[in-house]
Amino acid sequence: MDINSAQRGSIRAYWLVLASVALAISIAFFYSADARIVLHAVVNVFATGRTGVKAIVFFIYVFCVAAILYIRSNSGITAGKLSFWGKMAIVSALGAYVLNFVTYLWMMKTWHIPTFTYSLVYDKGAFTSLQFIHNHVTKGVIAVFTQFFPEGFFGHLDSGTALLGIVPHSVFFVQAALVIVVTVSIFMVWKHVSPQMNVMKPARGVLFGAVLAMSSFMVIKSLLDGGMLSFEAVIGMSFFILLVSGESSLAKKTLIGMNLAYIALLGVLYWFGYFALDINYGYHTFSAVTAFLCLTALYGLYSVGRTRLSVLVLIMALIPFGVQVYNGVDIFGYHAVSIDRGDTAYILSYNDIGISGYVKRASIGSVSLYTVSPQESLTVGDIIPLTGFSGNTTPVSVAWKTCIPSAPPTRYVFDLVAPHEIDAVSDTDQFYRMNAQLIQKYDNNLYHYEIVLNTNQCFVPQQIVFVQEVLAKHFDRFAIYNIQQFENGE
Repeated sequence: MDINSAQRGSIRAYWLVLASVALAISIAFFYSADARIVLHAVVNVFATGRTGVKAIVFFIYVFCVAAILYIRSNSGITAGKLSFWGKMAIVSALGAYVLNFVTYLWMMKTWHIPTFTYSLVYDKGAFTSLQFIHNHVTKGVIAVFTQFFPEGFFGHLDSGTALLGIVPHSVFFVQAALVIVVTVSIFMVWKHVSPQMNVMKPARGVLFGAVLAMSSFMVIKSLLDGGMLSFEAVIGMSFFILLVSGESSLAKKTLIGMNLAYIALLGVLYWFGYFALDINYGYHTFSAVTAFLCLTALYGLYSVGRTRLSVLVLIMALIPFGVQVYNGVDIFGYHAVSIDRGDTAYILSYNDIGISGYVKRASIGSVSLYTVSPQESLTVGDIIPLTGFSGNTTPVSVAWKTCIPSAPPTRYVFDLVAPHEIDAVSDTDQFYRMNAQLIQKYDNNLYHYEIVLNTNQCFVPQQIVFVQEVLAKHFDRFAIYNIQQFENGE
């Protein structure tokens, strides 16, 4: 339904304000550690990940989209072109998802890792994770470009560097081409849909834009980080198909079918014990439900307006959304933990801390262990910027406040596959004890080991990083899986 010029001017003002807000948020991200944590927590609801990089990318994306909507607000629209670019984005994305999944299966088979397990891969001084419903096998596309920058330029971002020497580079180049095609196609969709949005009532146009922005960003993100079976891919793609198809009956059935099938898949995986392997899978399921409810609530308000049902769905979405954001910003409580005179803090750091009072206890690979007993009160938040870790990690522990020094050691037991043979290892120092036992040699010159590693969780914070550095003393390249953690050391 057409609207008058005053209303059109009103919605154009929305896009101008949105572009300004997105730009201001992007600037705040670079200058405020607190802002990075909050923005990461919000964006993490529909685009999950450990680092806040995707948050700044999302708000830059929103700024670009809002600028397009503002500039194109008085232009005409050609439905055929919209249909073409929408189909181009969908087909290219599906091709990229298939390439990602086939590469994942190939890597699991080549490295003799069970398909449905959680695994970590180490190479070139970097780690990345691989999971059936969220893998990073094509994340190396990012590393292909970041490797040309000075070491440490992007901090300790997981850019898929660990996969550069494992996955054929041809996979990364094909994936990069597909990602570029998808991204360009999505921006062309925005270009051709913008006049249509500007003849909607302002509230409807904003709601339509919110769903399209979130779903399209989920698609782009999952092409590099997540893969075909990540919730970003399934939920993002289903809503994107719905919007670019003109909200046809077939598209609505596709959305319902894709999401019901995904829920069924998660149920089957749960039934067969897949989720028992790692707590992150439970978090993945909760994130999937939250993202689906949020997009459904926004789409419902756009499609049918403010009805009892749409408001009920919105309330249902806000509850898990609030829980997700609260969990994300709960790190502020950790930052506020005080280290008073007489207290001892244990620190894992990528950086050399050349400050009086900080005592280096050990260096393991690229990290060092420090202790500090300050003369004046500090907080954990004062120390984290010195370590090289991001603000949403936990590289500092404080005796008797965040941990118990006398607690039994944490015991890790897992399988390791590496392309070279070493003798049985017994590596011990004051912070850890590791034993490695060769189990078998595979035909493709890979070796399977069982690793048992004990370490005190108070003396060694951010333990998974520490574990990888201990292993890197003995193995240049490896993958670990079937990771079990026992808090009582037994």
